[in-house]
Amino acid sequence: YKFGARIYYAGKVEPQGKTEARRVICTQTIDQGERSVINAYHNMMDKYRPKFIFLIGIAGSILNNQNDKGRSQDERLELDLCDVVIAKSVIDYELRKETDKGVEHRGRVFDVSAESALIVNDFLVMLETTPLAATEGSKNDMLHVLFEPIGSGNAVIGNELSEIVTWLKNVNSKVAAVEMEASGISSAFYESRLSDHAVQGLLVIRGISDMANVDKARTKAFRKPAAQNAALVTKKLMEIFPDF
Repeated sequence: YKFGARIYYAGKVEPQGKTEARRVICTQTIDQGERSVINAYHNMMDKYRPKFIFLIGIAGSILNNQNDKGRSQDERLELDLCDVVIAKSVIDYELRKETDKGVEHRGRVFDVSAESALIVNDFLVMLETTPLAATEGSKNDMLHVLFEPIGSGNAVIGNELSEIVTWLKNVNSKVAAVEMEASGISSAFYESRLSDHAVQGLLVIRGISDMANVDKARTKAFRKPAAQNAALVTKKLMEIFPDF
């Protein structure tokens, strides 16, 4: 389908225990960052008025870097290449003030809805008894999924000692990954609650394509399977979602 110059793809997902398939509409942002995803969000709202939004793509893990060295092995969270993180909250690292004493971050936190959190928790319990095989080309055979906060803003993080990463860890020590679109779509979703057709929920699902460090360029081969794993998790979640 085309809406103006933007292309949409349509499909269906068969939900568990339901007789009627759910219609799924997908599109792709033109560029990285908040502006492009906000434009795509509003374009989709104007054309299709979806009941639920999923933002799918890739992110860089910040769990297994210098910021976790002070933790014991039992305290560490694990998130390897091609694993998937579902955002429990999105922490916007973009808002800040430049002063003569340095940067003052004024981040904003968007929490997932309680209803969506319950569904994700049920899904994670299901994975304990019915693990998911990772897609072809993934680093590991089986898929590992975490439900933790992520950081989001327009800066590309390619340094594990970045002051943005340090700030995010100070906000919440369990921040799992960083990416560039979730804060934009979370803000658009938040303001859409004022409209006549409010979207009922939003989930951000990211496959881990790199470790947000200097080796970022060396892990390009994992970008595709990471994105595919995020899509696989999204499909499985759609199958167990209740009626809207």
